Amino acid sequence: MTIPQRLKPYHPNKEEFTKMDALLLQIEDAIFDHNDENDPDTKHLIAQWNKIANREFEFHEFRDLHSYTDNVSFIYSAFYQIKYIEDLSFDEAIRLVNAISESSESESDGYYLVNLLEKNFPDSNISDLIFWPDDWFQDEEFEDELTSAEILGYAMARSGRYLPDSPEIELKHPIPQH
Repeated sequence: MTIPQRLKPYHPNKEEFTKMDALLLQIEDAIFDHNDENDPDTKHLIAQWNKIANREFEFHEFRDLHSYTDNVSFIYSAFYQIKYIEDLSFDEAIRLVNAISESSESESDGYYLVNLLEKNFPDSNISDLIFWPDDWFQDEEFEDELTSAEILGYAMARSGRYLPDSPEIELKHPIPQH
């Protein structure tokens, strides 16, 4: 199953990518030269980055980026538009869950998809439901393989957001409190 076009992450064109790559290298150089978040040049570079990015990045994200990602994924993440989708359909949400579960996307796109689901099913902690259901259910011995529909059913139940076209989904396990 492919991700619907309207839900796919935006990928920068070559010019946009090159500009962000150059900025990122300058920011990294400033940090490696022991400049802190109060350094005017570093602040200016981050401000330039944030003018292009779809969200505000903070100093610590640049400082720590190599502990959790690579430069290419970090640049792509600057262009992601993670937003609430009022008319999200059940089929679209299932496609997102499937893409994550099947690891059919790049690491950075997978990050985008998880965050898109988190945004659309607030307080559901859907990433734990997908990757660590034993944690989500607060049951170390939980071993059931959840279907994508069940994952979405639990996310809808916990978040309180039910998609109007969703079928009835039997939830076999009690939903734990946060």
